[in-house]
Amino acid sequence: MVDTVYGVASLRAAEIDVYLEDDFTLTERLKINAGIHGSSFWVLDKKYFSLQPRLSARYLFGTNMALKDRYRIWSSISIC
Repeated sequence: MVDTVYGVASLRAAEIDVYLEDDFTLTERLKINAGIHGSSFWVLDKKYFSLQPRLSARYLFGTNMALKDRYRIWSSISIC
């Protein structure tokens, strides 16, 4: 791997992140959390953007046992 910023005295970069989510109670035992994470990153005149949908669920089997699962997609898009 080549380090393309070696010897650069200063390097400017910027990043913006946004996350939106909400909880949905479908039944007394089943709860779902859905959201989306957006990110933009700028460095060396290149722009990167990603949207990552996320979903998690919890099912209660009783007062002290639960099943939990989650799902997300990670991606990055370079925009020159």
